[in-house]
Amino acid sequence: MTLLDPRVWIAALLIAVAGFGLGYVKGNTNGKAKVQAQWDAAKAEAAQVAASATVTDVQTGQQASAEYQSERNKHAEQTRIVRQTVVRTVTGPCFDDDGVRHLNAAISGLPAASAAR
Repeated sequence: MTLLDPRVWIAALLIAVAGFGLGYVKGNTNGKAKVQAQWDAAKAEAAQVAASATVTDVQTGQQASAEYQSERNKHAEQTRIVRQTVVRTVTGPCFDDDGVRHLNAAISGLPAASAAR
């Protein structure tokens, strides 16, 4: 067999093609695995961020709800005190000096017992 024999060239060509093919398949497999690992890491990080944001949103909502309920209860109590004072004032001597003073105190948010006499 000499270098000019076509069988040598065909064998060399087949070996080269086989080598390139195996290299391509191995590189492609390794590349896919690397990209998949990066994708999985990014996906896990995004899921963690979303879960954290959900927890934060729930906590913020609960805090806002608690503040709203507290403020609502405070206003309800103030309204109840004003109504009691108005009823007491109206059913008693109608708008004398003490009655007006109690009414103004109730409207300003002071308890009726603290009103000046």
